[in-house]
Amino acid sequence: MQLAGNDLRLRPDVPPFGNARARIAFTERDFTVSGGAARTLGGELAFEGGQQPDGSLRFTGQGSASVEALRRSPELGEWTRIATALSGQTDYRLALGFVRGRPEWQVSSSLVGLTSTLPAPLAKAAGDALPLRVQLGQAASGASAAPREQLRVELGADSPRLLEAHLLREQSAGGTRVLRGGLGVRDAAPQPDEGIAASVNVAQLDVDAWQGVAQRWGAAEAPAAVPAGRSGAVGGAASAPGSAAPAGAGDGGRARGPNGGTGAAAAPAGANKAAGTESWSAYLPRTVALRADELRVADRRLTRVVAGATRGRGQEAGVWRINGQAAELEGYAEFHPAAAGGAARVLARLTRMALPESEAQAVSRLLDSAAPTRPPALDIVVEALELRGKRLGRVEVQAQNRAGGGWQLDRLRLVNPDARFEATGEWATAPDSGQRLRAGIDFQLDILDGGALLGRLGQPGVVQGAKGRMSGRIAWLGSPFEIDYPSLSGRMNVAIERGQFLQADPGAAKLLGVLSLQSLPRRLLFDFRDLYEKGFAFDSVTGDVVLTEGVATTHNLRMRGVQALVLVEGSADVARETQDLDLWVVPDINAGAASLAYAAINPALGLGSFLAQWLLRRPLMQANTRQFHVTGSWLEPKLERVERRAGDALPAAAEAPAAPSSGPAPAPPPVAPGPAPPGPSPAAASPSSAAPSPSPTSGGPPPVTPSGAAVSSSAAAAPSDDVPSSDPGRARARPFPPGKEAP
Repeated sequence: MQLAGNDLRLRPDVPPFGNARARIAFTERDFTVSGGAARTLGGELAFEGGQQPDGSLRFTGQGSASVEALRRSPELGEWTRIATALSGQTDYRLALGFVRGRPEWQVSSSLVGLTSTLPAPLAKAAGDALPLRVQLGQAASGASAAPREQLRVELGADSPRLLEAHLLREQSAGGTRVLRGGLGVRDAAPQPDEGIAASVNVAQLDVDAWQGVAQRWGAAEAPAAVPAGRSGAVGGAASAPGSAAPAGAGDGGRARGPNGGTGAAAAPAGANKAAGTESWSAYLPRTVALRADELRVADRRLTRVVAGATRGRGQEAGVWRINGQAAELEGYAEFHPAAAGGAARVLARLTRMALPESEAQAVSRLLDSAAPTRPPALDIVVEALELRGKRLGRVEVQAQNRAGGGWQLDRLRLVNPDARFEATGEWATAPDSGQRLRAGIDFQLDILDGGALLGRLGQPGVVQGAKGRMSGRIAWLGSPFEIDYPSLSGRMNVAIERGQFLQADPGAAKLLGVLSLQSLPRRLLFDFRDLYEKGFAFDSVTGDVVLTEGVATTHNLRMRGVQALVLVEGSADVARETQDLDLWVVPDINAGAASLAYAAINPALGLGSFLAQWLLRRPLMQANTRQFHVTGSWLEPKLERVERRAGDALPAAAEAPAAPSSGPAPAPPPVAPGPAPPGPSPAAASPSSAAPSPSPTSGGPPPVTPSGAAVSSSAAAAPSDDVPSSDPGRARARPFPPGKEAP
């Protein structure tokens, strides 16, 4: 019999053979096919074969295939999506057999002529040879007596191969079910007793790039001949290898394999939308062992990575649990996919984590540009966090997803030997910011050692000692992990005591160097040079600061020391690092201690000394008070001495104690409220993640009020309408009017 240009289809799930030509010879026992040729997969195929003495059918052939034709082959179902990352054409060899009615086949190719744009290690140029062998053979049946088959994939000639996979599958009336298997990348494929295990040992692995590939495959349209296979998504979410759909859900875990069969062979590939999604999850590993010299994940670069990951079962089929270590971090993490109407959740317990400058900026840019509407809920504890080279200590973060986008920050706690920082807040759309999200926090910083804290933050040698509290509320546009200074607004209260400014370069210490007064004696021939040679020692620093679009303004900042009282009023541009400040330096002339000593020796002399200092103290302080105007940049401040007129009164604040605050400072722009997300909080799921907040009676820091002001026993003085103005347009600062209070 002669085939002269017929169209031939062996099975509904096998691409057709067009214009088939062959000579078929029959005998009483068998038949043979010779000189066969047909067009399939965009190229010519030459084949021959026939029935064997054992009754099986065996055929061999060789031909070429194009990637474009693979994309247009609906018989291959969702596996055609792999071709979206390929281009070109290549030659192949084919061996096809049917034993007792069941198919066996093997395809091998050098892949020369194909270009792969897949991420490493599967990227490939057209001229490179990358041997591929895919084999499907029969396997011994199990207790169910259902037919089983073994699928083997080998990519690469080296040992270990670039890719090696062994999968045991079972055929039934409902389709093909994956029983167990192993996947090895530059490593031997594991042989688990159940499920699928993977072992990956590579120099570089970009998880973000592979996630992008999976999303493109999930969003790609199936061939037009199979309309129902058009979508690889459920509910509008792209189907990806990391989807939460469990293997075995929907159709009993059946999946269309490379042989195309599902048991229901007459059904077009991809005709069932759900089956398209589950076909990927059926081949996903449940356990992964990873070793990588460099790993990129979530825009982070990790080096010397050793990790193990496990995917959950049943209702937790989308949950990944990871234990691992790298040069930058070490610990345990969980990823819970988004449930219906909810958000994903990330839980992490890390012993250490380092986030360098470049990666911190990359994360901030990503959050600021993407402004995700459904970011994952966070429950994170890091025992030792290093951010931009600064060792910050123990950090706890708990954040819930907000309806409408952003986070509700339930807890941000940072603890180290030098300070304790507590904050709550939100990252949400603000009414006046368009589509950008605004981060806002109510915070309280309890300082145990201010000098050590500044050294920890990269400013060593600025202050010695100092402890106290800073509290308030601040807000800014953009990422919650990086302050945008031009939009920074809010208010804060400062109450610090017992410290000393050291002789650090004002350029390095920036604004603190300006306020330290260490350069004033050298530049302006200050009368009390000897008192400031080692830096200004202070008993207290108190005041309120209002921030408006990156400009910090104060009207009542006081620094009280043994030698002098320094009053500060004006503004500093935090974004541009400039200032426009007025400083009053009031020396403290007090002979009380000496009078008491004299009185112990000679009462008359002691009484005379005390009366003299009581009568002359205020005139001497008034005469020696100095006033300065500070402008310019923080690196190169310009200090101008302001001449005081004869008879100018000594500021009463030089002797008067600080008055209680008369009212709160203006709050930052409001943040649109959002309801709390449904479901339990991360804290409820992980009671060990954080200790309870201290109460006012527990000895810990007092709570932060809703307005952001801390409950403090040392209130700073209030702003007053009578304090000198800090008008930036005037040429010189004005002295205090007679009888008026200092700020």
